[in-house]
Amino acid sequence: MTTPTLEALALAESLAASPTLRTLKALAQGMPIDCTEVEAIKDGVAAVLPDVLEALDARRITFTDADDKAMLHGLLLFAVQLLMEGQLGRYEARLKAH
Repeated sequence: MTTPTLEALALAESLAASPTLRTLKALAQGMPIDCTEVEAIKDGVAAVLPDVLEALDARRITFTDADDKAMLHGLLLFAVQLLMEGQLGRYEARLKAH
């Protein structure tokens, strides 16, 4: 196990009061994820991302604030790009060509 960086510790401290972070912490304890293995991260993201996208598309997840929506979409973009190895734009272009 690696030692957390100062940045990681500062982030954890700034989020310590977050109810969402407490929920994530409880989930993490029951579902250990090896974040040192990129493939394990990809597998985890791939397992939940389709459900999140489906919920957004069906408007089961809604936003009252444009900044909140932008933040979640930014996070989802990182997740999708991770899974597609940075090829999202190229992948869509190939789909349209067929």
